Amino acid sequence: MIAQVIDKYHIEEKLGEGGMGVVYKANDTVLERAVALKVLHPGLARDERFLKRFRAEARALARLEDPSIVAVFDLLETDLGLFIVMQFVEGETLSDRLKKHGALPLETALAIVKQVLNALVHAHQAGVTHRDLKPANLMLTSLDTIKITDFGLAKIHADQTFTHSSSTGGTLCYMPPEQIQNLSNVDQRSDIYSIGMTLYEMLAGRLPLEKSENIYTLSKQIVEEEFLPPHNYRPAVAKALSSIVLKAIAKSADERYQTAEELLAAITEFEETQQPRKYKSVMKRPIIQYVFFAAVVMILATLGAYYFFSEKPQTNSVLLLPPPDSQGLNANEDSLAAASSQTEQADEEQIFSPEVVDNKLVSSYAARTESKPGREVLNGAVSRFGALNINVQPSGGVEVFLNGQSFGEEVSTINRLSPGAYTLSLKKLGYQDYSTSLDIAAGQMRNLNVSLALVAGKLNILAIPSGSIFVDGKLRKEDWSSLFETDLPPGSHLVKVEHPTLGVWEKIMEIKQDSLHVLQVDFNTEVTVTVAVAAGWGEIFVDGVATGRDTPAQIKLRIGTHKIEVRREGFIVEGGPREVNLVHNLDEPLVFSLKKRP
Repeated sequence: MIAQVIDKYHIEEKLGEGGMGVVYKANDTVLERAVALKVLHPGLARDERFLKRFRAEARALARLEDPSIVAVFDLLETDLGLFIVMQFVEGETLSDRLKKHGALPLETALAIVKQVLNALVHAHQAGVTHRDLKPANLMLTSLDTIKITDFGLAKIHADQTFTHSSSTGGTLCYMPPEQIQNLSNVDQRSDIYSIGMTLYEMLAGRLPLEKSENIYTLSKQIVEEEFLPPHNYRPAVAKALSSIVLKAIAKSADERYQTAEELLAAITEFEETQQPRKYKSVMKRPIIQYVFFAAVVMILATLGAYYFFSEKPQTNSVLLLPPPDSQGLNANEDSLAAASSQTEQADEEQIFSPEVVDNKLVSSYAARTESKPGREVLNGAVSRFGALNINVQPSGGVEVFLNGQSFGEEVSTINRLSPGAYTLSLKKLGYQDYSTSLDIAAGQMRNLNVSLALVAGKLNILAIPSGSIFVDGKLRKEDWSSLFETDLPPGSHLVKVEHPTLGVWEKIMEIKQDSLHVLQVDFNTEVTVTVAVAAGWGEIFVDGVATGRDTPAQIKLRIGTHKIEVRREGFIVEGGPREVNLVHNLDEPLVFSLKKRP
């Protein structure tokens, strides 16, 4: 649909896809503003049950006027489908923020949850429960203001034709026990549970659930097992705040906060109890301490002024780097200036930038023949400093740290290092951090060769009933029916599963470091494909076999790669057959163009 114009909306790009529909960014050509268009999946467009849910979402959103809830502008019913026209929000989802940064600062987490709760107060008073609250449905703007999206699973209390709730809706990890068990008491307290679980993740950097790809295992944890408090994973979380979160995610709806106002009040009260601590120690200081501090400041200011305006004696001085255990690391001339209080006697020679001779550092000036403390005499020349030469494989994008100080990327040699012990650290995206301790001697060039180890992601594949598994074109397992596990470097990888009779399935997987990626390829799964002809009709063929269906039609196919074509006597199909890799229902119809034979 990209570049098409629907009514007055010019579609520009695809923003995302959910269980019910696809969301596009579009331009309102009349009002000249960006909007979001949500269209129902083609495979659901003829299902009246889903159409009711879709229209209910539009009505629910239109009734809610709150700055933290995405606004609905219009509902369009067109030949291409049913569209909701919504406010476009620039930013990132809370889910993306958590993936990038993990646990949020406590103040940020509480500020976010209070915005959501204020919006829920308004929604619940309007008779709407969201029923799918989760970080992926919370948009964060550049100013960290919240916009709640996707009321597609909202339960409209006033609409008696839409009272049944499916236990498969929403995201399992944030669903309360009553919703998983498909009980009848799914109400605003279910939203309390979901936002409580979201707050848990913001505070602890993780959910209280043990990771599992098995729906039964996850459901059992949610319904039966007790959750550990957030401070168990992040001690900085106050126990009082942990208690608030645990009450919000209680197994029984009756044991939770009963309204969004109650949870909001509890969080506000907690914040107020924390405020006095910031000022308590300051207010208890005796007045004499403030007088003493003021006197110290005045003395220091007087000494500074005297030093600044007084004449400096002219001496031939040499700047020495302080040893690592006193002043840390000095790596450039600006750092050396900070050590200007350390001077040589007038009869000592100056030290200039060292040179490398026979893997040793020497100054460019001849030295005295005698050795002095802290100085090594080498080949008639003197250097007080050492140097470090680093050779890293693979090179490029390696950030160098010495005693915790960053030297940036692409650094190979560090000169003018005071003798002593150092800690070297190397960081490169996609590779394990490297760290080592080393000694730097005066007059020595220390050479270090390092090979960085890849940080791998894990990929698990289960083929049902079985299949040969290929990764990046290489056969890894043949006719395999058990779980296949492998480690892969971060990046894009082509995964293919092939069954001798059921077909071929393939997908490009983005593997992330230290992450587990799970694929279940069930060749028994069927998806829906809509096939049409731009003008006229034609008979639909799949993999060279006639289906007995004429366009337009929806056909069911197993997942995998298929060749779909349309034939009609006396006509030529422009562009020929289409090869499609079916992972799920196609977002858009396959439209063919027929041309009469000459």
